[in-house]
Amino acid sequence: MAAKKNRPYTEDEKALMKHLKAKLTQAGVTKYPADWHLKQLTIARRMLAGENAPTVAQWQACMDWAFADEFWCDKVDHLARVEGLWAK
Repeated sequence: MAAKKNRPYTEDEKALMKHLKAKLTQAGVTKYPADWHLKQLTIARRMLAGENAPTVAQWQACMDWAFADEFWCDKVDHLARVEGLWAK
């Protein structure tokens, strides 16, 4: 069995993580768990995978909507939550 090659994260994957971090910073979050960035990049990779996956701009718009929404604004702290909100 061949070992899986670790490929570097793409700029698109990094852009999703950075957009979420910027939104959280605007909301007053200043500390993150030690593994937060790596987990977000892994989720971003999944969010952008596949031919029919939403674009970076579409995911960022979803984040913008969530942070502007009265109910969701304080419930989004990771990309998996954003991924779950896509249908809304």
